[in-house]
Amino acid sequence: MNNDVKEALISEDGTVEVDKGLFSIEPMVRIGDSLYNWSNVKATQSLGFKEGEGFVFMPSVEWQCGA
Repeated sequence: MNNDVKEALISEDGTVEVDKGLFSIEPMVRIGDSLYNWSNVKATQSLGFKEGEGFVFMPSVEWQCGA
């Protein structure tokens, strides 16, 4: 929305900054004894959309790992 006051961001590796200048949430996935994060996966970004109340753009990051 044009009048929104919140500004969440998603980075190219999937980290989400919850609001302008606030903390970030960094994704990690544990599979068995292995821990995967931005440093040991191949990240692919995309921008999809869904229809509803106009178009809503949905950024996403897909991780590929050796699991």
